[in-house]
Amino acid sequence: MNSGLMAVIFRAVDHENYYSFECMGGDDGFKRIRRYKNGKGKTLFKIDDGGYLEDTWYTVLIQMTGYHITVRMDIEKDPNAKIKDL
Repeated sequence: MNSGLMAVIFRAVDHENYYSFECMGGDDGFKRIRRYKNGKGKTLFKIDDGGYLEDTWYTVLIQMTGYHITVRMDIEKDPNAKIKDL
């Protein structure tokens, strides 16, 4: 059973041109980075690792320098903590 798709959009130009970090939880869960150009999506990277756990808060950090993308997804120890400025 899958938990549903979670996505974070970054480097958006408009609704048809952007990058997306997508994560699906459950038995077929995964994490992937996709680029959407003129409305058409292309998977740049995918890992089949179970994605995420239901009912768990995460901190997601996405850093893009030129064409190099780094994504970090950590379990949030205190989901009630205040959001910190980067």
